Amino acid sequence: MKNSLIIAIFSIIIAIFSLTACGKEKKEIISKQIEKEDSYQPTYQTLSLEMEAISSAVIKEERIYLYGNKWVEDENEKEMGGKSYLYLASMKKDGSDLKEKRLEGLRKKEAVLSLVVDNRNQLYIVTQEYKRDRKTKTEGEIYRFHLVEEEGNLGTVIELKRKKKEQYELTTRNFTFLSDKLYVLSNTKMYCFNQKGKIEHVYDAKESLGEWLFSSADGKLYLCGWMEDGESGRNRIREFDLETETFCDPMDFGDYTLNEFTILRGEGSEIFLNDRKNIYRYNLANGEIKTELTWLNADLDGEDGVRAYFPLKDGTILVITRDDSEDAKIELITFQKVEASKRKEKKTLLYAGITMEYPMKKKILEFNKKNQEYRIETKDYSIYDDPAKQLSLDIISGKVPDILDITWLSKEQLIKKGLFLDLYDFMEKDKEIKKEDFIPSVLKTLENDGKLYFLPSSFQLKGLVSSKKLMKDKESWTISEMIDRYEAMPENRVFMQYADREWIGSGIIRACINDYIDWETGNVNFQTDEIIKLIEFSNQFPSVQEADYSQMEDKQILIEEGRLFLEPWYLSQPADILEYTKQYQKQGGYTVLSYPSNSENKKLDMVIYDNDSILTITKQCEYTEGAWEFVRQFLTYEYQKEKFHYNFPTRKDVLEKKLKAMQATKPYTDEDGMEILPLDSGYGFERPLNKKEIKQIRSFIDRIGGIATSYHDMVNETIAQILEEELEAFYAGDKTAEEAAKIIENRVGLYISESS
Repeated sequence: MKNSLIIAIFSIIIAIFSLTACGKEKKEIISKQIEKEDSYQPTYQTLSLEMEAISSAVIKEERIYLYGNKWVEDENEKEMGGKSYLYLASMKKDGSDLKEKRLEGLRKKEAVLSLVVDNRNQLYIVTQEYKRDRKTKTEGEIYRFHLVEEEGNLGTVIELKRKKKEQYELTTRNFTFLSDKLYVLSNTKMYCFNQKGKIEHVYDAKESLGEWLFSSADGKLYLCGWMEDGESGRNRIREFDLETETFCDPMDFGDYTLNEFTILRGEGSEIFLNDRKNIYRYNLANGEIKTELTWLNADLDGEDGVRAYFPLKDGTILVITRDDSEDAKIELITFQKVEASKRKEKKTLLYAGITMEYPMKKKILEFNKKNQEYRIETKDYSIYDDPAKQLSLDIISGKVPDILDITWLSKEQLIKKGLFLDLYDFMEKDKEIKKEDFIPSVLKTLENDGKLYFLPSSFQLKGLVSSKKLMKDKESWTISEMIDRYEAMPENRVFMQYADREWIGSGIIRACINDYIDWETGNVNFQTDEIIKLIEFSNQFPSVQEADYSQMEDKQILIEEGRLFLEPWYLSQPADILEYTKQYQKQGGYTVLSYPSNSENKKLDMVIYDNDSILTITKQCEYTEGAWEFVRQFLTYEYQKEKFHYNFPTRKDVLEKKLKAMQATKPYTDEDGMEILPLDSGYGFERPLNKKEIKQIRSFIDRIGGIATSYHDMVNETIAQILEEELEAFYAGDKTAEEAAKIIENRVGLYISESS
């Protein structure tokens, strides 16, 4: 996540890049991104196979071939307790005429890499075997291509030869057949083998060529993968010109960032890309890229259940899946294109976010399977190079999702724009979920002018901790108070065990950023005595590059000697309090403080982690009842109790259940049938919590007054960059603290204004 959310009118920039055709006329290629996704109707067919796992699949003419294995327990196999048997299966594209046989004929030490079909439509099983030649004193992997005959038996073997000085390695994706030749990509070189497995040519680009090698249907050879792009790198694609035998200039995938993708050949100059989130159709001739199918919208988890896919000439997509259930089954799913109006049998809601974690994908799939009236379709903006910017462009153009995950976005700016509906209105009509079910301090913190736009299922607590001897019962303070207290300590003091000037300067400002920005009016004020004092104070500490933490004294010793001023304080579980009790017992206990602020009675922050998505319902949503049905499931007692061991729940009843369990002195079964063990029964804690500690935890929760995420909000990332740049100029001696504060104010003010 690297750029901030900029909600402004952007001109859509189409990335234009050129491909030098290596001795030919220079071509201009425009990366055109087509957003419209085709609609598909699935049909499901369970495959009755002996194999339990699928490792590779290919299409040869009118049949699909599958390679996999089955584990069989065998007492006679003393070392492993069983044996893995290899299988080869084939079927017609409609799933009929299914044939399967055990694969035999390989050497004992041969491991199967993949199935592959060459340019003459011959099917091979590719294997590797580690071999050491005692005569030549050489060792390494031997690669073989075993021809698969019509009956499934293994026939002719092609073994790849090696030249003494040439070292190459085969993977499942770095080789391809073209014009009766086999090409292999390895590091900076590409090898060309003849039909007998002998190296005919070695092409050395003297730079990384990526990890993928493939040929298109129109007879061209391409390399793909991570390639240098200026000072950094990204996934790119480049042609190898067969006529001039030269590597052409790399091309980009437009604004898309493709990670862990696979490639399949399409028709002509087209290829299909699967990044486990979407299938894209990419035209190598003109750079046109289109989202063909979103896995979640097809009710599939592309990162888990999908084992293979095959786009056909008629637009049909065949998918092989295997679920991970106890009675796992292998399915052939046929997706046929239909008109969108015919596909959407249910009322459709669009869910969007900067990223999408596994728990959320799981809930979406569950919702779509169970709900008879609504279904969730998704748009995961992490596929773009600049996710926040692309989301901003969509919002500006009216493409507002029904349900928006704002975990990574600027909540203040989006709320200011009036994009969201008040969840309290839904709670009033809900028979089960009420405002009174949730922790008051949590609701008060999340409210905006008495309205609630989002409510996570859980949270952690964040603040600062010090000893009672140093702080007494102080809970909040200003920046000046913090600095004055530290400077009053003896000279052998330590501000924080791991503290650098960058964190003390920009980190503390960022922690109390709302003191200096009025999000409603857009006014900013960084030219304050407090800020200037903090900037000057931070300069006495080493930079993050200069800090030598290897020489840092033990934290526990620093605490016991009364020399450690502060430490970051996090509470993710009630039992975490035991660690702080133990650390500070020789100092008369500990004090938890807020981050310094000019606000009166600054509160502790509640931390919402990114795997606990922050969901909102937008005003553009047509089916608000359906959106609430999806959002409310994260707020139920049933859902939050299942996350019993993670963080603090936002529901009062689940919190009480958790606090009760933390005090247990003997095992018991609670009202939900959950077995509760005392903390000293294998949890790594010495004892259960006492009443005093439970009271402390309640007081911490009552002090909640700020919001943070596991990472800083996107808007704060932009502001953080401004802070770091201008403070660095101060540290370098190029600006005074006053000048730095003035420039920060001007730049942040301009950013806020433009973002509005």
